[in-house]
Amino acid sequence: DYYRKNNTGLLPIRWMAPESLKDGVFTSQSDVWSFGVVLWEIVTLAEQPYQGSSNDQVLHDVIAGRKLGIPKNSPEVLGNIMASCWRRKPSQRMTFMQILHSLEYYHDEDFRKISYFYSEEALNLRKTSSDYVEMRSVEDPLLGLAQRSVDGQKPGSVSILLSKVRPLGKTERLSQIDEAGPSNED
Repeated sequence: DYYRKNNTGLLPIRWMAPESLKDGVFTSQSDVWSFGVVLWEIVTLAEQPYQGSSNDQVLHDVIAGRKLGIPKNSPEVLGNIMASCWRRKPSQRMTFMQILHSLEYYHDEDFRKISYFYSEEALNLRKTSSDYVEMRSVEDPLLGLAQRSVDGQKPGSVSILLSKVRPLGKTERLSQIDEAGPSNED
């Protein structure tokens, strides 16, 4: 179900993060929110997110803080991932590497044999990566004086994620999500 916004195209409202709906900000962390919705769809066997609500209602509700509920039949690990994906502050959401590592325990030998993640090419790529995991604010000249604010940052700044992948897929933690617990904005 898509929603047309300002004649600029169709947007997948039901899968979009609050910051994307409100400010048009699209980052890896807004993709994590969307992944949480896709995970919810998998667990619910393809139910429609926010069933019974119009796209306009979903738009307003998500911006106001509404989130999908964790399905009752959801395995605990998937419920925890969904909850982290839907944290209000993008910087408090798990990264995709953290999500992947939280599921590694459940990978059986057959999966490891066919998965790209465990391939020699992917392992070598992770060993030689020189990027860094950090959230930082940078001035975006394209935003100019636009009155946009993400996570309380000053207008005209955006958060970017640069990731440093450690050998054997270990990654530096963006934040101590597991220890932080729910925030006031969750």
